[in-house]
Amino acid sequence: MQSVNWDGVPVERVNDRISRRMVTGDKVMLVRWQMRPGAVVPAHRHPHEQVACMLSGSMRLRVGDRWLDCKAGDVVVIPGNVEHEAAFPADCEVMDVFSPPREDMLAKTESYLTRG
Repeated sequence: MQSVNWDGVPVERVNDRISRRMVTGDKVMLVRWQMRPGAVVPAHRHPHEQVACMLSGSMRLRVGDRWLDCKAGDVVVIPGNVEHEAAFPADCEVMDVFSPPREDMLAKTESYLTRG
C-alpha cells in the first residue's frame, strides 16, 4: 500500500511550460500536470489507455480525428494506440491516469514532450 500527499511528490520540470508529479502503482499511474500558456503536447501515441481529467484551465485536444475543447470537470478516455495531441492557451492542471504505467515516462525517454 502507498499513501502520499501531492505536496510531498517531487515536481519534475519537463520543459519551460510543462511540469508534472507522478505516483505509480503496479498496474496504474497518476500524472498531475501543470501547463503554462502556450504549452503543446505534440501528436503521439502509446499502447497505454489514458484517462485525462481536467482540474482547471482549458485544453484543445485532438483524439484521432476528433477535436475537443476541454475545461475543468471534463474527462476524456483515450484508447491505447490512438494518436492524440493537445494545446494549452492558459494555465491548466490536468490529471492523467495511465494503465499500465508508462515505462517511457518512468525512464524519462518520452522525447516528444521536451519540444512542448
